[in-house]
Amino acid sequence: MPKVGLRESFELQTRDKYTKVQCEIGVTCDGRELPNMSVIGGALEEAIALFQTRITESYQVVPARKEFEQVNATPVANATPVPVNQPEPVPAVQPPKSVPFG
Repeated sequence: MPKVGLRESFELQTRDKYTKVQCEIGVTCDGRELPNMSVIGGALEEAIALFQTRITESYQVVPARKEFEQVNATPVANATPVPVNQPEPVPAVQPPKSVPFG
């Protein structure tokens, strides 16, 4: 069966003109009656524009991090410091006493 494909690589802007990512979008059609390449090319251009619009919109408002909210949401009342268990001191090894010969 005939197969036709079109692929486009481009830079995608996220927050502003300084934050960009490399993207690649492709379309593949497989079948007996394939659409014209101008139709596939036009559809791919529209898809790229849709990706750019949606991704730019998603960066307009960045949601707050969940970790930060949970840590600061619960204040600790009457907190007492927990004592840190310190290991027992290990006595130094004494050298063996010398035995006099003779």
